[in-house]
Amino acid sequence: MKCSRRVKSNKSTVWNNGSRGIYQDDTVKFTDMNPAAERIMGYTFEEIHGNTHEDPICESIYPDWTDFLGEKHPSMVAMKTGVEDVVMGAKYPNRKAYTWLKY
Repeated sequence: MKCSRRVKSNKSTVWNNGSRGIYQDDTVKFTDMNPAAERIMGYTFEEIHGNTHEDPICESIYPDWTDFLGEKHPSMVAMKTGVEDVVMGAKYPNRKAYTWLKY
């Protein structure tokens, strides 16, 4: 039992202090978000919990300013095949601008 609690505590420490982290379930709904991701994205977890990348609050674009839609969105690709070297602009609410991310 001690080991199990310690592992859980270590996982929590890594998650809470990691440089970024957003989890989505198999329906692509946001199910968790760490503090670093909240700062990067400009949203609190409470604001996006239960939303998907297709909800207006989570608008995202390619570098050429066209929309990431449906199956081509990095989160959808990552769930199926993995994704790397993708640049995406994520709508940042308070700046009325985009946060640029690289997967």
